[in-house]
Amino acid sequence: MSSELSRTWSGTARVPLVSFKCGILYVRQMKRSIVIMLLFMGLITVCTADDSYTSVVVLANSIERELNTDFIQDLRENREVIVVDPAEFQAYKFSPHIIILGGARAPDTGTITENALPSREKEGASQSMVVTFNVWKNDQVVVILAGPDREGTREACDEHFHHVVSLLDALEVVSDIVGSLQSLVFLWPSPLDLSDQIAPFAPLAMPLKVTDLPFLVPHTLNEETWFFWMDDRPSAKFAHPTRFIFYGIATGACNVYSEKWWPVLNGAPLWVDSTSYWDASYWVHNPGIEKPRAYSAGADGSGIELSTSRDRALLVNGWGSGQPLGGDMAEDERGMREALTSIGIMTETAFTRSEIEQVLTAWSQKMKPEETLLIYITAHGDKGIFLIRNAVFTIHDLITLLALFDEGIPIHIILDTCNAGYSLSPLKSEVELVMAAAGEGDAAYGDCDPAGDINPSDSGSEFTSGLVVTIKELARTGSRINQWKVQAASRNFSWYILLLMESFTAARELDINARSGVTTPLIWTAVTDFDPPTQSPQEESGCPCGGG
Repeated sequence: MSSELSRTWSGTARVPLVSFKCGILYVRQMKRSIVIMLLFMGLITVCTADDSYTSVVVLANSIERELNTDFIQDLRENREVIVVDPAEFQAYKFSPHIIILGGARAPDTGTITENALPSREKEGASQSMVVTFNVWKNDQVVVILAGPDREGTREACDEHFHHVVSLLDALEVVSDIVGSLQSLVFLWPSPLDLSDQIAPFAPLAMPLKVTDLPFLVPHTLNEETWFFWMDDRPSAKFAHPTRFIFYGIATGACNVYSEKWWPVLNGAPLWVDSTSYWDASYWVHNPGIEKPRAYSAGADGSGIELSTSRDRALLVNGWGSGQPLGGDMAEDERGMREALTSIGIMTETAFTRSEIEQVLTAWSQKMKPEETLLIYITAHGDKGIFLIRNAVFTIHDLITLLALFDEGIPIHIILDTCNAGYSLSPLKSEVELVMAAAGEGDAAYGDCDPAGDINPSDSGSEFTSGLVVTIKELARTGSRINQWKVQAASRNFSWYILLLMESFTAARELDINARSGVTTPLIWTAVTDFDPPTQSPQEESGCPCGGG
């Protein structure tokens, strides 16, 4: 009998939002057989688990081994078990599945337990079952069962036997689901019970009237459940494809849901800060992704002499507390401020929807024709929406504000959000230029520095960091900008179009995800009667960013 996980809209009938489902029916006898039916993105695939399971290494001293013979024997009914004592453990420490009996103060095994505990459990650990990953090798799970004394450890083994067995089974099922996908998979290390509330930050199909997030529509849990979160675009901004995987501990039922946002458990967002996202002790699967290199550029100090123009740029940093990639977006805002200031644009930053409205309304009354307005947004978002802290700010809200400005004011928009390309079409009638870090169905990425990255020392979002370094280099050399000003003046359009076209070309080359075809930056301009840039600033002056 499998559990049904469904989505419930407040005040309405229950509406399942299921993209694909994996149903597993277990018949546990002396010999076990498993049949997996996977409905994957509309395609039915039948997977039958192999009868040969990865063996489990149980580390126990002589006392724990004697007290927990029933636990070990019951475990042997499910899979092959190798019991080792501390003196033998060195030869088995790279096994994929390890169970340690006894806490950090247990004789002989205590030091090994202490080394295996994840940092989040080092101080004041009181859980009788601790699950952690990648302790001595990648793709390794280590389960620690321990109490305050030997009797407490025996009670932990009795209490958590079914948790341990179901976890090992769940890991094998999730491994089949992941396959060769380049996804980062997390496990919440404690089982969820029926009282827990787990939901994406926003639903897959968000009601149009929603103005603030999070908008939590919890999944219904009918039994104790292991929860896995599958990030299908690691390091990407949101919204982008993710999956929620629920594995029932009693029934072995596995349900997989397509989502676009990070999980929120009992009101607390999971894996949104850099420390927890890059904590390998949560990682069930990592396809080889590395944490971006720590880097802080600092103020450039260079730049052309500031002009006396009244050109203005509004920099919107939409990050809010409890959301991922806060450091990247802060670096985006800082870098763009320095870069635009270096070419003579006055900048102001908005962090809330009301600040955007206040600044643009005030500027619409101050700015004169031929003074240029540039708006840059770094935020989480989806098609036609930008998440500004917890407020939903739509492309139509932006267009309404742009309508306040005199028609003679050139307006340029740069969007570094997921699915930013969706906004090109509605903006074309309002602006001279619009640039998107990602296509209509693409994710935009925070900093990531995989092997082969030609710009590994960048900081901030992948696309924005390329814009920043290019604009700064153009400002440092100066000669190209002076030529563009003359060219634009003779054709009666804003010279920033030439700057942004040039910067776009370079930024696309410096964005590792654009170079590899994972995402597709886009640009559109209403002005076509000019010769587009053909030479990048790196080619002209040897930019230290390493672009090519």
